[in-house]
Amino acid sequence: MMVALLSGVPATAQDAAQIAAARKTLDEAGKAFLGLIENLTEEQWNFKPAGGRHSIGDEAEHVALSENDLQHVILQAMKSPVNPEASKLLAGKEKKVREMMLHPETPAENYKPKGKLKTRPEVIEYYNRAHTYALNSIEKTPELSLHVLAHPHPDYQDLTAYQWYYYIAYHTLRHCQQLEKIMADAGFPGGPRGKSAKPGAAAGGK
Repeated sequence: MMVALLSGVPATAQDAAQIAAARKTLDEAGKAFLGLIENLTEEQWNFKPAGGRHSIGDEAEHVALSENDLQHVILQAMKSPVNPEASKLLAGKEKKVREMMLHPETPAENYKPKGKLKTRPEVIEYYNRAHTYALNSIEKTPELSLHVLAHPHPDYQDLTAYQWYYYIAYHTLRHCQQLEKIMADAGFPGGPRGKSAKPGAAAGGK
């Protein structure tokens, strides 16, 4: 289920540059993801490297479902009291999130595929709906940087609602890296592919 737009009130002028930067990061992460999964055959979609835990379809489904589910986390953050002091302390933390999420030595995420979205068209349709909601809601929600919610993983700790949007983008880019590893496998149907996207290059952490 999609989350509703968090507010119909435009963001304040002083937040406009920040919001534009976060929206750009989200948008470019989405383009990188969709660029990787377009024009794949069914065999390529279901390919899983020897010893690998996930197929391209598994990874893509996880990205699509997460694009939606993580917006519920943002909604939860927005229900917390405004916390200007915490917001000041967390300023710029999205850069640290990017570093942790996209670091080459960060282990692959160990998730269990849901099996809800079985085909590429299903994944793309679901992802596009969730992604559009994210792009729209970030522009229409005021005070994103003043609401704080802790990440369940201790490495990340507190993040503002604004930084959670960056987390969504970097999560997508992290899985783009995993997709590229699968496609670069020697057994990939049609032959291994070189990098067709550059995860992280679009995400400057501004």
